[in-house]
Amino acid sequence: MNVTEATSEDLTTRKVEIRESSNGFVPPKYVYQLVFRMLATVPPKYFNGLGCVVLTNQSGAPRRWRLGKVSSRKRRVPQERVLARYHQKHDGKPAWVELYVDKLVTAISYHPWVPMGRTAVFAHVLFRELSHHVHTALRPEFREKEDVADD
Repeated sequence: MNVTEATSEDLTTRKVEIRESSNGFVPPKYVYQLVFRMLATVPPKYFNGLGCVVLTNQSGAPRRWRLGKVSSRKRRVPQERVLARYHQKHDGKPAWVELYVDKLVTAISYHPWVPMGRTAVFAHVLFRELSHHVHTALRPEFREKEDVADD
């Protein structure tokens, strides 16, 4: 086996790292396993250039991050309505996905079918952010980025 075969084999078997970073918030026990199982269903080629998925809480973020606004579909959306964010690669650091677990957990706490509801909510948010990564890093298209993520 030569060097190029070893590196291409390593890239196809690579999985993304899941990190927990919460300030004053303890995520429920099921969150890590749920995200791990969802990421296991994604083909490894879509993880090229993605460093990690961070499970964090928005309530522990600095004030300027919590009270700002984010652009989405040419509109300004309050930060409090954001459930996750995709961060592109920057200054040699790989791209990463940030899931606001405190917002996701409160979004599903009112649902009557909690196990199925939480899987659906986490899957929708996580796979949408992964589609932003695929659109940015692997298959760029010249359309509105939110429309590409919907497709």
